[in-house]
Amino acid sequence: MANDFLKFFPVGNGDSTLIKAGDKTVMTDIHYRQSCKDDNSDEYDFLKELMSACKKGKEYRLSLFVSTHPDQDHTKGFDEIFHVGAPAGFDTKNGKILIEEIWCSPYTANPHYETDDSKALIKEIKRRKGILGTDEGKKDGNRLIILDLNSNPTSGEIGKHLKWDLLAPTGEEANIEKSDDPEKPNSSNNSSLVIRWTYVDQSTAEYIILGGDAEVEIWERIRADFSDSDLKWSILLAPHHCSRCSMARKNEDDEYEYSDDSLSALGQVHGDGFIVASSKPIKKDDDNPPSWDAKQKYLKILRESYEDDHTDRFLNPESYKNGKPETVVFELSHKGLKLKSIGYASAASIAGSGAGSKPTTYG
Repeated sequence: MANDFLKFFPVGNGDSTLIKAGDKTVMTDIHYRQSCKDDNSDEYDFLKELMSACKKGKEYRLSLFVSTHPDQDHTKGFDEIFHVGAPAGFDTKNGKILIEEIWCSPYTANPHYETDDSKALIKEIKRRKGILGTDEGKKDGNRLIILDLNSNPTSGEIGKHLKWDLLAPTGEEANIEKSDDPEKPNSSNNSSLVIRWTYVDQSTAEYIILGGDAEVEIWERIRADFSDSDLKWSILLAPHHCSRCSMARKNEDDEYEYSDDSLSALGQVHGDGFIVASSKPIKKDDDNPPSWDAKQKYLKILRESYEDDHTDRFLNPESYKNGKPETVVFELSHKGLKLKSIGYASAASIAGSGAGSKPTTYG
């Protein structure tokens, strides 16, 4: 399909991922920083790119918004970009985008805490939740699906070219306990929606895993519950902004111990895959996220799959253009996926790696 793509916008330690497949647009999370509009800002403004993808006649419409979990680095700027409220009040002239459908976990539909950055999204989800099951709730701009592995659906299709499979959370994982200290809410990371998307065009199938901030316990459970084939990917968004916490846990000596099961769950490369770290530039320091050590683990996964240029297959949007922010774009078609060259980074493709490729495992 011509002009289909997958985009990872440079948003620092946050997630903003857009898929366009045919007439469908799917955005996972939002981290839109108002300061990016400042003339002297080094931050990247992706609004025009998003608006262009969502333009339908005189309106701007997003087919689906996926909220992995309600942390501020996954919800910031929601009401700056998207229409909030009933679709009857949608003004086509105010430059906002109407979201036809929202997906979230049970926790995001009823979280124990809100921040200034998450209030707008949570308000919109609760509005839609209030009309679930009604005729009004089935209309574009009102639809909401609350997902976990203990409920239906857990897989399906979006248009002609996108399929999806839910890997997390279970009902238990989405049931985050309320903290006794309102100033220190319990983390919602492990309630993250983890979805494997499959882009299909003719005989080509490419796999994309987006996992929010799911931590090591979740990936270990995913490894136990799913086969290698269920977990194979062409593109992996490194969970939690390339944090060690998705592949390791601290021991009693306060040192990280890596989990073979988690690394195996994250290591099912399909063909000659790519890993994207949606984070600030990754440096050899003590930050986590992003973690320099975690990056080395991901590079090892890539090296075992495609040794020659494996370092070129680990991409960071925040430092993609000669060390400066630039959207990482993969073109999608019946020929497979191709990393679009911006003239600064080497382009690579895995066209033809399709359904017949044997995944390389790492464990």
